[in-house]
Amino acid sequence: MSESRAVRLFVAAELPDAFRREVGRLASAVGALRIRGARPVRMEGAHLTLKFLGDVESRRVADALDAMRRAAARSAPFALRSGELGASSGSARTAT
Repeated sequence: MSESRAVRLFVAAELPDAFRREVGRLASAVGALRIRGARPVRMEGAHLTLKFLGDVESRRVADALDAMRRAAARSAPFALRSGELGASSGSARTAT
């Protein structure tokens, strides 16, 4: 019997380039303030997490992807607009 390792999965939406550029500009401005403990995120990996699925056995990843594709095919497009800036501490990250 082979062991299946877990993979951390989440459903995410890519951010539009213009949005990423603006957030990157703001993150640079925050970084320039040198606020103790403030750490801007890297924009190359920035995304909007829609649902965190947690640890999934690697042998079940294909099933999870298939389920996500089926759900996305039934979902309407959505608009994304920015609002107020937020910050978090610790491992939890919140964006608005």
